[in-house]
Amino acid sequence: MSIQISVIIPSYNSSKTLVHTIEGIINQQNIDDYEVVLVDSSDDGSMDRIISQCEASSIIKIIRSENRLSPSEGRNLGASHSSGTLLVFIDSDVVPSPNFLHKIKEAYESGYLTGGGGIEIPDFQKSKSIALAQYYLQFNEFLPVGVNRVKKFVPSCNLFCDRGIFYKAGGFPDMRASEDVMLGINISRFEKVWFVPEITVSHIFRENCKSFFANQKLLGKYVAIYRKNESGSFYQSGIFPFIFAPLFFIIKCCRIIPRIVNAGLLHVFRFIRSLPLFLTGLSYWTMGFVQGSLDKKSHEL
Repeated sequence: MSIQISVIIPSYNSSKTLVHTIEGIINQQNIDDYEVVLVDSSDDGSMDRIISQCEASSIIKIIRSENRLSPSEGRNLGASHSSGTLLVFIDSDVVPSPNFLHKIKEAYESGYLTGGGGIEIPDFQKSKSIALAQYYLQFNEFLPVGVNRVKKFVPSCNLFCDRGIFYKAGGFPDMRASEDVMLGINISRFEKVWFVPEITVSHIFRENCKSFFANQKLLGKYVAIYRKNESGSFYQSGIFPFIFAPLFFIIKCCRIIPRIVNAGLLHVFRFIRSLPLFLTGLSYWTMGFVQGSLDKKSHEL
């Protein structure tokens, strides 16, 4: 029986990368039963040309919002306007591999109802330390190596989910970051979340240091917020976040490095090349984690 797939892409002022995302998703191989739902809330005027091109495609449905949407809002809105049995979420700064949807369909038909795949770095960024630093900071758990395995969550830039399971879990929570972590945790309470390394996308990373460091701080903040909401550990209250900040930094390093070593020598060499920026980015992540631990609010956009 044919499975209809809905690919949902949230977008905000992302014309420079989205053009590659759209090209990759409409040129998928070995599959034809799918639609693309593009949810755009851009306000810089740069999307008009891309939107007009998308409107000429029979498989792309465009939803425009006059108000800026967070990534989670965009994904939930796209899901509500989709018709597929299987929802596939990618971001406007990733390029799916040519057999991306075909491999997802195979995984789904073999019983993997929710999951995601490996993250790669595009060829044009493999020699750039700033891109490599972000790659190993953000996606060290999801390098495209190893066997299929169960995870607590998978990144929202490469995620597929049975429609019924997505809505049973409540969709993406209204958080500015770590919304994919919370969705995965909610799903894993009643269904396995699978990581299938061969289902790959290439993530296009920031090449501006200021933007890179600000994003790491944001990510660290929301990791702390969801952990505080889930467990409320003592080290996230009072003065303890300040006291334990060096320990947060060291623990995260100790978790990341073995994953990179196990991924092979090529990743080790690339990681070493990016090490100064990696450590600086991790410092900003740690500052964000301390800030999120001290935040009295459960979340904010």
